[in-house]
Amino acid sequence: MISARIVEAPVGMEALSAHRYHEFWGGLGDILNHVYWLPCYGALPSMKEGERAFITVSSHNPHAHELFLWHPKAAQITICNIGFHCSFQDPSSRDPLKLPRGGCFHSLPGGPVEFYPHPSDGPAIDDARGLGRYLIFACASAEQDKYVPQPIVDAAAARALAAGWSIVVLGRNYIHHLYDFPRDTNSWRKEVRIAPSGGVLDLVDRLTVPGVMKVIQGATGVFTAHSAVCMASYNMKKPTFVLYNEFAKKTYLPKPGEPWQGYFHGAGNPNCENAWFPEYTESRMDRWLAGLKEISR
Repeated sequence: MISARIVEAPVGMEALSAHRYHEFWGGLGDILNHVYWLPCYGALPSMKEGERAFITVSSHNPHAHELFLWHPKAAQITICNIGFHCSFQDPSSRDPLKLPRGGCFHSLPGGPVEFYPHPSDGPAIDDARGLGRYLIFACASAEQDKYVPQPIVDAAAARALAAGWSIVVLGRNYIHHLYDFPRDTNSWRKEVRIAPSGGVLDLVDRLTVPGVMKVIQGATGVFTAHSAVCMASYNMKKPTFVLYNEFAKKTYLPKPGEPWQGYFHGAGNPNCENAWFPEYTESRMDRWLAGLKEISR
């Protein structure tokens, strides 16, 4: 299988001279919002023979670049995977890397968003599909204070299983990838798990990023932390139950009368539920599950 070329810095002027220059910055959730909200990712399949795309990925998720790695146009793509760079937009940071000052090129018309997993994802994706109707549980995030507390995870999973749902647990353990810092000094992201039992399929560390997206696409609903999986679920218009920390409550929730937007852009979608950790109750979980049962008939 052809993979895109990966570099840690542009060679010569290749970023400045590429037919298409795109860049994706932030956490994986930010990158997924970029994929859905702007046309550049969806325009990649329209590249003509001989055209080259140079894609800079600046993310603390070391696997975010997998979204482009096995694209059908991979032979024409170079990925510059530099790690998360806080001052990425500053010319003093961009110029030494020989990156275009104008940033990502958005002017081409985009197409539908498709994801391209590695063939090794196939068995895990098939395992999920074999469950029929299933719910995603993805309860960790890039920051530990965003993790859904384990007692809530266990209680919610028990309610879902008792209601007859199968559960697919998603996530990936990794060391954060920060620009210009040794990776072994960065903090680990450790996934929140559910105790093995009938009806629970644990796919943690078994999927690439596009493979995770495929499994989310096949789900009936998503129970999640305020995370990249939450952003993916919102963009796919999945019924999403997101639990968030106090910082998100104070910073991202809209004021009364304002629309859902930003990192809560999909909270107003049908059959979505959201709550601050202390606001979680079994009755809220049961209400969300009942709504899923209605739409899946």
